[in-house]
Amino acid sequence: MMGQLPLTATRLRIALGRAGIKQVELSEKTGIPKSAISQYLSGKVKPKQDKVYLMAKALDVSELWLMGMIPDTSEENPNVFNSTDMSQHLAACDTAGAFSYPYVEQPCAAGIPTTIEGISNLKKLVIPNMVMGKNAGNGHIIIMRVNGESMNKVIPDGAFIAVNTNIDIQDLKSKDIVVFKDQFEGYSVKRFQRINHRLVFRPESTNPDFFDITFNEDENVNIIGKVVTYIVNL
Repeated sequence: MMGQLPLTATRLRIALGRAGIKQVELSEKTGIPKSAISQYLSGKVKPKQDKVYLMAKALDVSELWLMGMIPDTSEENPNVFNSTDMSQHLAACDTAGAFSYPYVEQPCAAGIPTTIEGISNLKKLVIPNMVMGKNAGNGHIIIMRVNGESMNKVIPDGAFIAVNTNIDIQDLKSKDIVVFKDQFEGYSVKRFQRINHRLVFRPESTNPDFFDITFNEDENVNIIGKVVTYIVNL
C-alpha cells in the first residue's frame, strides 16, 4: 500500500485543483517539464526552491504554504497567506501559533523597499513560531529570498531569510550575517567583519569568484538588517 504523500505533493494537488489547471498548463506557465511536475505530484521527487517559487507564483499561493511550512489551518484557503488584510493574518496567528511578517517577493539581489511606506505595503507571510524561535513575533522582521551562491556554504540559493531591520551598524558583531546596500546599488547578503578600521562584507561560497566588499569605517553604509534565521525546503 502506498504511504502518505509528502505535504508539498498534497498541497500541489490542492493548488492545481483550486486553480483549475492541468499539469501541462502548469508546465507551460513555469517552464518546468511536465515529467518533473508528475514526479512532484507523486512524491517521488521534492521540488527545489526555485521550482517552488515558479509554481507558487503560477498557482497564486504562498511558497511557504506550498512547501508545507505554514500551519494546516491554511489548507482550506491557501491564498489567505497572500492577503494583505492584517485581520485575517492575526486570526490565523491566534489559532496556529504563528505570526505574519512582511515578505519581499523579489529575490534579495533585486532590491528591497527601504522606506516605511514600502515596507508597510508588502504582502505578508505567516510563519510558525517554532520556525522563528526566539524571533517569533518581532515586529522588525522582514522575510526575503536569497538569490545567488555567494553564501552557499551557510545559506543555500533560494532560501528564505528572516532579517531584523531594527539594527544599526554599531550594533553589529563580527561574523554576523547581514543584508546591506552594496557599491553597485544592489543588495547583498554577506558575513560582516571589522578588520583594521575597515568594514568587510565577506562571501562564504564554494565559488572562488566571489570577493570581499570593503568600506572605510567612516563611510556611510546602508545596513538593511541582520539575518536572524533562514528557512530551507523541508
